[in-house]
Amino acid sequence: MYTMPTIRVEGFNEAPDYMVEKVLMDNTPNLGDATGKAFIQNFEQAISECQKTLEKGYRLTDFWANPDTGVEFIFKKIKDT
Repeated sequence: MYTMPTIRVEGFNEAPDYMVEKVLMDNTPNLGDATGKAFIQNFEQAISECQKTLEKGYRLTDFWANPDTGVEFIFKKIKDT
């Protein structure tokens, strides 16, 4: 069985006019994943979390990948007044 890297969703409300939510995919390698199947399944799980964030009214504003930290999708939503 493959172990999957961690998918986390973190919310931030520090900005005065919008909320930020991040979907983070840990880059911990799976040494038993010779085919890449576990890697693709991990991306599918991250994308599923991104879709849930979109359904809450957020919009994707940025994303990046770093070999040392993983992949991060950044969403923003204007705060209700």
